[in-house]
Amino acid sequence: MLSKTLVNVTQLSDLVGMNRNMVARRLRETEMDGGNGENLKQYELGKALRVLIMPSVQENGEMTPQDRKAWYQSENERLKFEKEERELIPTDEVAREYPVPLCYGKRRIGGAIISAGIYVEDQQ
Repeated sequence: MLSKTLVNVTQLSDLVGMNRNMVARRLRETEMDGGNGENLKQYELGKALRVLIMPSVQENGEMTPQDRKAWYQSENERLKFEKEERELIPTDEVAREYPVPLCYGKRRIGGAIISAGIYVEDQQ
């Protein structure tokens, strides 16, 4: 079973794309499953991944400054990636493609007065 595979800190950091020191810090309280305890510390893959994907939270519910910085950096990288892959569209482009009414009111179209959205183009 893959979750029982023993991995060390370096292998885990490569696997999850996280800094090696941060992986070691997060696993500090986790029970080792192999290795000699000094130079080689090995953990079950499943258990280690559960610890790593849980945000590091102190007793008062706040992240440590290092973890908060790492989280914000990862979010910024995710947003950059989504923008490059066009999964995230800039607001000005959305506004150009899908105009949103500034407000709703009565509007004269031809001889009829109808209730309609008033758009930026109408304000000229």
